[in-house]
Amino acid sequence: MRDPSLGRVWIIRYGRNPVGHAILTFGYDLEFSGRQATITELFIAPPYRSRRLGSKMINLIEKTCRQLGIGALELQVERDNVRAQSLYRRLGFRAHDRIPMSKVLRAGTSRACSSQSPPE
Repeated sequence: MRDPSLGRVWIIRYGRNPVGHAILTFGYDLEFSGRQATITELFIAPPYRSRRLGSKMINLIEKTCRQLGIGALELQVERDNVRAQSLYRRLGFRAHDRIPMSKVLRAGTSRACSSQSPPE
């Protein structure tokens, strides 16, 4: 990420081996009284899961957000990813009673958005 005002990117290592990555983006939300951040990706290769790498990464992200004066940290998790949901709950994240919705404004912008068919 070339512009640090937009967020941060980390490579997660186990020893010297790169085993994952985390991407954090910044925004502004009145609900959280100002600046907020979103973990848009947190990936750890399957053989390296259950080694507390996810917890350590989120703790580092939280520390970074606090240092930058960010008031809230958000993330999204797939409904069927129960294991990740359990981790996030243990780390203090709470689900909201709403669903994310998005609209692609530029072709090629997002695989995730275009994979869902619109309601009829």
